[in-house]
Amino acid sequence: MTASGRPLRIMIITGSTRQASHTRAAAKYAANHIIENGNEAMLWDLRRLPVPIANPEYHKKPSDSPVPVVRSLVTAASRADGFILATPVYHGSFSGVLKNALDNLTIAEFFGKPVGLVSNGPRLTAIQACDQLRIVVRGLYGLCVPDQVVTTPENFSAGENDSPVLADDDVQARIGRMIGVILKLARR
Repeated sequence: MTASGRPLRIMIITGSTRQASHTRAAAKYAANHIIENGNEAMLWDLRRLPVPIANPEYHKKPSDSPVPVVRSLVTAASRADGFILATPVYHGSFSGVLKNALDNLTIAEFFGKPVGLVSNGPRLTAIQACDQLRIVVRGLYGLCVPDQVVTTPENFSAGENDSPVLADDDVQARIGRMIGVILKLARR
């Protein structure tokens, strides 16, 4: 909760377009954890809500974009008190759809807000993806929290329709700790 008593709003942007996504499963776990702690989770799933390639004409003010989904993304990010960026590993880095979504936003949406990072893939490259995202967040003047969460496919079990479900207690605890830091910083 904020000082005014309003629940904190944490926006989770999921950079996976895969149907059965480990990244999305981790993001859903994080969203549920945020909600269970009395706050609001805004899950922006780039599979369900894709954004077009960033238009440089609106780089300084994406809220003026003629594309409704871009304006919705900007509005949601502006309302957020903090963020979680979740990505699969593609070619040793974070996903292009996540980078494009971030390119449709500006410093104004991230300035001084805490940001947590979640990456799924082979452990070493998933760590690299978080390191690279940390640089992008710094460029947006967001405050990357020191805790980051790296998952591998072994951390998940098969759920309904073979959709992955985060099943690893240690990873769940790490997500909880990361969210705790995000909420603490967002309250300030």
